Amino acid sequence: MNRRRWLLVAVALVALLLAPWLLIREEPLRLDDAARAAGSSFVNLSAGQTHYDVTGPDAGPTVVLVHGTTTPAFAWDRNVPALEEAGLRVVRYDLYGRGLSDRVDGDYGLDLYVAQLRELVDHVAPGRPVDLVGFSLGGMVVSEFAIRHSDRVRRLALIAPSGVGTDMPLVAKLAVAPVLGEYLMRLAGTRHLRPTRRDFAHPERHADFDAAYFETIRFEGSRRAVLETLRDVPFNAYEDGFRRLGDLEMPMALIWGRQDAVVPFASSARVRELVRPSTFVAVDDAGHMVSYEQPGIVNAALIAFFSN
Repeated sequence: MNRRRWLLVAVALVALLLAPWLLIREEPLRLDDAARAAGSSFVNLSAGQTHYDVTGPDAGPTVVLVHGTTTPAFAWDRNVPALEEAGLRVVRYDLYGRGLSDRVDGDYGLDLYVAQLRELVDHVAPGRPVDLVGFSLGGMVVSEFAIRHSDRVRRLALIAPSGVGTDMPLVAKLAVAPVLGEYLMRLAGTRHLRPTRRDFAHPERHADFDAAYFETIRFEGSRRAVLETLRDVPFNAYEDGFRRLGDLEMPMALIWGRQDAVVPFASSARVRELVRPSTFVAVDDAGHMVSYEQPGIVNAALIAFFSN
């Protein structure tokens, strides 16, 4: 009888563990032509198709905006209108694995993202230097791009960049483990990494942001893209990269929200030591997504910086 009881317990535990694989289906959609009809422009790059958007005067300086780990290019919705009104030609795009850009095979490390940015810059501004703005993960992407391709960068702005002192949530820390990471992503999915959970100082004001985010992670391969990024990107080991960036002595701006819970404001001191920015803006009453929570302050700082 005891043996039968233990067998039933074992079966129940296995069923419980397998339940997420059998019942949870957060990626019911295929990223096909019909899905991409909602996008603006697309270009086939070496690793896959990239969704991008260009607005503002053709003759203006080109500014390329690079988003963070989970939220695609719509994260810049509150910044683009002001930048283009100031006379800037604004380019924003979805990193591979996000938004309407391809979910690719292989590693999701900085090499992939820097190559994507290089090819996109060649497409939208051939032979010309551009200005770059990188938020969170995007901060590391544009930093590494500037290190490798300094001749293509005029000015660089970092907004709460990851790389030093990033406070990863528990699910993200556990996700680096093989098998366990896949299981946790299936169980908790990218819903656990939803923006209002940690990115805002006032999440109650941005419930619509989560809704938009959830729409972008319904495409097949979205969870794997985030999981592999967590594994392949040095979110807490990029000090040497920032040091090399600082050695370029390139005009740089650094912007940080004082209530940042993802890359705490205290980390800004170390990044400032490493990159030695010509402009530093500390923003009150703003969390990690400072450019979305306090667009007026951030937009004014970016416009002033890129107008010099």
